[in-house]
Amino acid sequence: MIGRSGRTLALTLSGVLALTGAVGAQDEAVDPADPAAEELALSAPISVLVAEQLGNDPEAIFRFVADHVRYEPYSGLLRGPGTTFFGRAGNSVDQSLLLARLLAALDIDTRLAVGAIDDATADRLLEATILDTAALDEQRTAAWSSQLPGFEEAPEVPSVASYLPGYDGGSETEAADAWMLEQTVETLALIETAASEAGITLPDATSTLPDDERETHTWVQADIDGTWVDLDPSLPGLAFGEALAEADEMLTEVPAERTHLLEVAVVAETLEDGVLTEERILEATLPAHEVADEPIVIAHVGPEADPALAQRFEAVLGLTSRHPIVAIGDDVVAGDDIGFADPEAADGGGLGGGFFDASSSLAETTAEWIDLTIVSPGVEPIAVRRTIFDRVPAEARAAGEISVEALRPQDQIDLDGDGTVELAPDLAVSWLTVATGHPSPIAGVLDLGDEDQRLLSIVPWTQQMITYLAEGSALRPLGVDAFVDAPNLTALVASARVDETGELVAETAIDIWHRSHGVLPILGADITATPAAIPGIAANVAERMVGGSGLGTPPPDGSVNVAQVFETAVADGQTIAAINDITAVESLPYTESAKATLRRALDDGWVAIAPERPVELGGAERVGWWLVDPATGRVADQMDNGMGVIEWMGIQWTRAEVVALQAIGAILTAVLAYRGAKLYYDPPRMKEPGQGFKAVQEFFGW
Repeated sequence: MIGRSGRTLALTLSGVLALTGAVGAQDEAVDPADPAAEELALSAPISVLVAEQLGNDPEAIFRFVADHVRYEPYSGLLRGPGTTFFGRAGNSVDQSLLLARLLAALDIDTRLAVGAIDDATADRLLEATILDTAALDEQRTAAWSSQLPGFEEAPEVPSVASYLPGYDGGSETEAADAWMLEQTVETLALIETAASEAGITLPDATSTLPDDERETHTWVQADIDGTWVDLDPSLPGLAFGEALAEADEMLTEVPAERTHLLEVAVVAETLEDGVLTEERILEATLPAHEVADEPIVIAHVGPEADPALAQRFEAVLGLTSRHPIVAIGDDVVAGDDIGFADPEAADGGGLGGGFFDASSSLAETTAEWIDLTIVSPGVEPIAVRRTIFDRVPAEARAAGEISVEALRPQDQIDLDGDGTVELAPDLAVSWLTVATGHPSPIAGVLDLGDEDQRLLSIVPWTQQMITYLAEGSALRPLGVDAFVDAPNLTALVASARVDETGELVAETAIDIWHRSHGVLPILGADITATPAAIPGIAANVAERMVGGSGLGTPPPDGSVNVAQVFETAVADGQTIAAINDITAVESLPYTESAKATLRRALDDGWVAIAPERPVELGGAERVGWWLVDPATGRVADQMDNGMGVIEWMGIQWTRAEVVALQAIGAILTAVLAYRGAKLYYDPPRMKEPGQGFKAVQEFFGW
């Protein structure tokens, strides 16, 4: 369910629960004739179709899930039946929910059984997850094509590879694969060398079976002709009527503590009498399996906006008073109002005070952030913070000496020339996509033919491409196979700022908020590098390929990423070193803002692999680093502003276009069109002012 503060404009996620939140009696609530069912990840009509292709035979359905849906060792309810089906993989919870959903198509009552497995059984289950290359390729093909055994009339889905030049079977494919493997190996060596020189030993182990899966192994019990029969799909070859454990309890739904959650918050900070105070002005708690591949938009709208328009992403920005919103699909959660003062007023305003009048004696609104917390069973929560705006100089925060006079003025702009002043940072839109498993085109994220889906496709599409490229080019050659073991979060960020000339600059970026993968060895393959580090690095290399800077191609104008930082630093002869001591940050020649970002990462337990000094990129001094978890070996990239940036996209909009882009839907449309035009048309043309909407029309045939 959605937890929130503030006002709720619309909530319609209840239908998802009928698919993913429970089994047994609740399955009867899913009516195939109900239009809402068609919006589910694996809707009732699809489950009926799958059951029909399997002969409407309970044992054949069980065999399909047990023998063709791979077990993967992660904790809790993460994917739900839809993602498990399309990706052909899941843990015992997700496999069981898929099996229950398919059996419900035959009007068979089901329930979940839970019990502990012993060490020998755990070893047996983990061993069964290790496949050879041929078996992995078979699973990959099934996931990308959504083919069923004997299902000859599967929907025709174009190869994901065909969407990227050089990956359609053409002559460049082999060269691109070689380049990505080379880049991955070089980066791995750089990280491992720096860690070793600092006395840090990275683990060489692959994923093990989590305690949650050992202690609460889950399977289905089905009412077959009046008898409850054990159906445990976790192990290939397991017999119909057999389970790996004795049932300790029966459930009709997965408990909340075994469910992966996303906690989304918008936080406002105020300064009063020299004291900074944070307040959550919006909160929403989202089960990851319910929002996977759903567009989650975080933006600001004015109180005068029509709520009906707001929930359809058509609310017009640019009002003097705003509140944050989190929109999930068709649902909108609205936070508390933030009042913006008239810049001519003498007494300020804002959240208890004014943004614009630094002389005000009232509390000053100093910052606004998006906070996101990933809560997964059995592990410490992961916190991610992204800045909307921050008026407090980094030096002042570090010193703990904050005064109203030291606050930076806010970026203000009169977009349409009518005298109405807009706060530029709150024109920003963050569009978040949650990935919980292997992406599949059949799930709708590549449906560019449907007008409504065009707005929803860019980030999932990018995730698909990254997964596809990394799997084939880097993971398999290095002897490992990766799987999603927690919510992976990617955001498309459309932001706005005012430059030194007073003109509004609209920027877009794809930002990695969180990435987490488990790693399994490939049967018969040798692993010569830190296994857990490979997926994060390979994904970064694939991101560069998707972003248009692969095979030695210069990155697009305005593009800044960690790989560029290190390429430039190494070329300059800089020392690359591991930093695991917060006190060492003080001596670095970084900006105070960069130091603050690095301190937060180290405080969270990461080790940073970083150059000794910033480099010049895009006309500015920038720095970034590789973050390594010394306990697991996992690797992530981070820039000095805290972002894990795939790519900055240098769209130059005219003022008239920016005014039009104030509609959230228009922003997303334009950004999507740019990504498409960048791959299919002429990237340089997109740098020309006034070409944005023309490219939209050409790309989509409007």
